[in-house]
Formats: sequence, structure tokens, C-alpha cells
Amino acid sequence: MTFSSKLPEETPQSLWKDLSERGARMIMTIPCNSKVEDMSGFISICGDQSDLPILTVCVETPLKNKCIVSNIVFSSPEHYESILNKLVIDFSCNFNVLSYCEKIV
Repeated sequence: MTFSSKLPEETPQSLWKDLSERGARMIMTIPCNSKVEDMSGFISICGDQSDLPILTVCVETPLKNKCIVSNIVFSSPEHYESILNKLVIDFSCNFNVLSYCEKIV
């Protein structure tokens, strides 16, 4: 399940604060490697063995002090793992990292 929404009362910083208090883990800030106080968005994951994994992508609007959020709720931890494996294979095959695809073919 995927859903998106505009959050006119939230900034990436305020949303991250709320999510992190609920146990979310930061995957990356946007721009990459920016400090939380300077970020204009982020990607995070929430959940553990007893929950469904939720991937959150948050991007600040051009007007600032507002953000747009998309959440992907994976149907199971195995589905989340499958997506991650596909991303690794895509990265390895299409960005020529250690010729990974040549080894698995």
C-alpha cells in the first residue's frame, strides 16, 4: 500500500522528530549527508520484527515550511527484503560495481 499527502503544518525536521520518537531510522537526508537541521527532505524506515516495514520519503515544498510525504507500507518483512535485494542487483548491474551481475549470471 502506498499513500502520499501534503502536510502544510509540517517541515521535514518536525516530521522527522515525530517519526524518530516512534522508532524510525534515517536512511538518508536530502540533500545527501546534510545535517537534520539543514535538510530539505529525508528517507526513513520504520518497523521491526512485529510490524510491517514502512518506507517514508519526505520532501520540502519550494515554499518551505511545508512538505510532501509518500509512505510505502510493505506487506511483509520478506517483501521489504525482496525490494532491497532488487535495488542492490540494479545498482550492481547498472552502475558497474565489481561486475556483480557477471558473477550471478
